[in-house]
Amino acid sequence: MLVEFRLKNYRCFRDEQTLSLVASSDNSLPDNVIETDPAKPKRLRLLRSVVVYGPNASGKTKLLDAMHFAGMLVVSSASEKPGKDLNIQPFWLDNITRGQPSEFEFTFIYEGVRYQYGFAVDQKRVHREYLYASPHGVSVLYFDRSLDVVSATETYKFGPSLKGQNKQISEVTRSNALFLSAAATFKHPMLIAPYTWFEDKLEGTQGHLAFLGGGFDEDFHAQISALLRMGDVGISDYVITEIPATPLDVSEGQTRRGRRLTKKNAEGNKVDIIVEMLHSTPGGESVGLRLDDESYGTIGLFFSATPLLRALNQGQVLFVDELDASKHPLLVRALVELFHNPEINKKNAQLIFNTHDTSLLDQTLFRRDQIWFTEKDIAGASHMYSLLEYSPRKSESLAKGYLQGRYGAIPFLGDPSLLNEEKCV
Repeated sequence: MLVEFRLKNYRCFRDEQTLSLVASSDNSLPDNVIETDPAKPKRLRLLRSVVVYGPNASGKTKLLDAMHFAGMLVVSSASEKPGKDLNIQPFWLDNITRGQPSEFEFTFIYEGVRYQYGFAVDQKRVHREYLYASPHGVSVLYFDRSLDVVSATETYKFGPSLKGQNKQISEVTRSNALFLSAAATFKHPMLIAPYTWFEDKLEGTQGHLAFLGGGFDEDFHAQISALLRMGDVGISDYVITEIPATPLDVSEGQTRRGRRLTKKNAEGNKVDIIVEMLHSTPGGESVGLRLDDESYGTIGLFFSATPLLRALNQGQVLFVDELDASKHPLLVRALVELFHNPEINKKNAQLIFNTHDTSLLDQTLFRRDQIWFTEKDIAGASHMYSLLEYSPRKSESLAKGYLQGRYGAIPFLGDPSLLNEEKCV
């Protein structure tokens, strides 16, 4: 479970920003809250979902990009080529931050242990990396790695609690790789767990069209079919057919909308996948239509089903860019409610997503601490803040208040008369 995510000097975020999933003392909508240890008087209460609002180019997507980048760096940096650039961009509108590393930190709970893990990296190398853990309720240092920029030498400090081949692994960890990633490749007995959280529990889908070109998992066939029926898109089931892969320009697996579904079969051969959606007729027949003949909303729901269901079944933290893309607001609401339903979300999965759909700004769906905003200041730097900072009344119409600018994070639109040809010259 994710407790908190911090970032600094990453793309449009110049100053340190924090997205917290710690629930406030508010007692509304108790099903939206995870009680991590109900027996303890000072138990940690976490939110099952967070929604982010803001104008275009305010940082909503870049927040999720940061989570994706940081998570992927943990999982894959040890396997990258020596000297490979890390493909990171700091806040570019400031001469100082342009030459400084970007910083990320995750606080999370995995297998009953709370971890605080962070790192700072630039395009070429790791500047700092650290991990603290609370296996017995008290935070202890596992490791702290720092770089002396002048001498270009690294220093590692290992806490007495971290048992394993610490020194040996640090000596083979490249400058552009994270120690946690390298330790996992050497199966470090105490660092496998926090690494596994990044590998198995942090899952994201970036780009509002990512679902349309995404994958699906036949292991979830029954649940995907149920989700399609729940979405009221007129589909009762679907069937999958595999054919030998052919060149893209003549492939039967290529759709008219530019998506091609391929995979390797059990024999290791590449095959194209044909998906047909089954529609029930008034006469009781079942008629199949190719997936590319369906609407964008249906296609989006089909491909979004796998990450949504996987998150619920495995207790993942799922972050989604524009969950509402091509979907009816009532359907999006129903998808969010899956995460709020403890009878369905038994593994305490969490959902983080951004949207422009103000119909979801509803205090019967979200608590005030679940609603976040992004906006840019005059210097072009993005900031995040919670609705709690405005203390709206429980009876207040959040959608109306937001569109009236009561909470900020709305666009300031220009004068449309400027589009007149004479004024454009």
